[in-house]
Amino acid sequence: MTGRRTRRASALGGLGGLVVATLGVAGLAATVPTAVAGVAGSSTLSGVVKTDGQPVATASVTLVAAQTETDVTLGKATTNGTGKFTIAYQAPSATPELLVHASGGTAGGHDVGDARQLLAAVGTTPTGSVTVNELTTVAAVYALHQFYDAQIGAFFGPSPGFPDAMATAANLADPATGKVSSVVANPPNGNASTTLAILNTLAALVGTCDTTTACHRLFAAVTAPGESTTTNTVQALYDLAQEPTARLKAPLALVAAATAGTSARSRAYRPLLTKAPNAWMLTLAYTSGGFDAPGKIAVDAEGNLWSGNNFEPPGTSAGHGLVVLGPTGTPIYGSPITGGGIKGVGWGTTVDQQGRVWIANFKGNSVSLFSPTGQVLSPPQGFTTGNLSKPQGLVLDQQGNVWIANFGNNSVTEYPGGNPAEAKSITGGGITKPFGLAVAATGDIWVTNGAEAPKKPGSVTRIAPDGTFVGSPITARGLRGPQGLAIDQSGDVWVANLFGDSVTRISPTGTVIGSPLRGSGSIGGPWGIAVDGNGNVWVADFFKSAVVELCGDKAGACPTGVTTGQPISPAKTGFTSAATQHLTDIAIDQSGNVWAVNNFSSGSSLKHYVGGDGFIELVGEAAPVVAPQIGPPRQP
Repeated sequence: MTGRRTRRASALGGLGGLVVATLGVAGLAATVPTAVAGVAGSSTLSGVVKTDGQPVATASVTLVAAQTETDVTLGKATTNGTGKFTIAYQAPSATPELLVHASGGTAGGHDVGDARQLLAAVGTTPTGSVTVNELTTVAAVYALHQFYDAQIGAFFGPSPGFPDAMATAANLADPATGKVSSVVANPPNGNASTTLAILNTLAALVGTCDTTTACHRLFAAVTAPGESTTTNTVQALYDLAQEPTARLKAPLALVAAATAGTSARSRAYRPLLTKAPNAWMLTLAYTSGGFDAPGKIAVDAEGNLWSGNNFEPPGTSAGHGLVVLGPTGTPIYGSPITGGGIKGVGWGTTVDQQGRVWIANFKGNSVSLFSPTGQVLSPPQGFTTGNLSKPQGLVLDQQGNVWIANFGNNSVTEYPGGNPAEAKSITGGGITKPFGLAVAATGDIWVTNGAEAPKKPGSVTRIAPDGTFVGSPITARGLRGPQGLAIDQSGDVWVANLFGDSVTRISPTGTVIGSPLRGSGSIGGPWGIAVDGNGNVWVADFFKSAVVELCGDKAGACPTGVTTGQPISPAKTGFTSAATQHLTDIAIDQSGNVWAVNNFSSGSSLKHYVGGDGFIELVGEAAPVVAPQIGPPRQP
């Protein structure tokens, strides 16, 4: 299902062809709900279809149940003169996620046309009335586009990724009111970032498709070079979401023309962008939960997000809190969680095969352990066996062994099977000020050395599962202050060089591949790094306060003309947002959301720092990854 521009819509015309493709019925005008297997009982869904704030009469409305590997139509209706509809349907016992699709009809005496297709993601148990308009369409497509099968024009996918993505759509637009959500409208978002204006502008862009000629202009404006022209507004938004930097100015020009003068359209959506964005991307910030300089982020099997605080609010003393956010950014489990020896968490936060969360305490020279629901499992001082000293990176391998990088004493500690009582300390092999750890498919552990040393060359050490060293330490031009590293599906190792302004790519056998990668000038101080389900590489840049996406070793998953190692994100700048601070880590969840960690606040330096605040979410921009991630990433 996932893939960047690898599937285009068939002649069925996207969602308009959904019923034909899925059920094989002869026509689309049936009004009797279609029965599905395993029904739980009769239900009704009422709502209204609007465009530019006006009701749409005689619109065709379809209620769709999205399941793991397909979707099914539950019922259809036609809106009345005030845009209202009611659909009776048989509710499946599996309580799948529901979407409402609307097309055609008339608004203000004007024919809307079938090319303007609208969506609303309504969830599993909709209550009250549903509003379907341009804003809910943008929210649904952007949150769900990693689960869009353009061959049949349908959204569906596995749990928890697809349900979490549906919930994220509600973080963008409220399907009950059809207005921007409280998450988007209020701090730390709202007027503090451009997301509100981008969301409104995208909604207004859909509204420009009100005649055949205008729709053709829209489709031409959003189609990336080398791709066949799209045919409806859902696909148009999908095109922008999939390649958010391919066409920046043309869509905005259409909106500006449509909203100017006495015949202005799209009055319902304000504020609008006044200049082209860095990318047609929706970025959200989340700061609730007790954040103060979160360092590392880990995603669990439910899509929850875990991160320990470097500092203790409101200062820079050693932090004692573990923050947990649900998939939609809401604090859970009583965050911040304390106890278990948390003291100045460094760059080690990892979820194991049992869902337990391991924390490396840089200040406490210890490791803490918590249950999947945040209950303390470690002693009051944490686990201290294994000669721990200023631990930073911490990872789990495929056998459940815990590996810890001791920045303070040039060693790596192993807890075999996750048992601190059997701790082993590993030294030698070039291990010097180790920081980041990554696990290969073979079970080998790769370690970055010489972190946070701007004037000295760094290196990478490879440790076999039995604790012995494989080959000599890897050195190369560009390996300077290496921090994080990630291993892709082919076994290549991607290393973030904080003081080398670059990313180094190393083969599975330890050979440095090519020259340091600088992202066409967009990489200026990379810290954290992650690989998505398509093999593309995501970099959290500390100094530039930006997210950089590089084409991975599968060039077919990259935009046309972009090859391995080249940036997919904007040259020179990367993806930026007003809410982004100094970033130290990045992670991909099961929905394809990209999460980055604000570790130092804006304006902070390495010597005079103030703790950063919260997480940044790039909604739906990466190929989803199974979590918890142990070893190279896998697609769900």
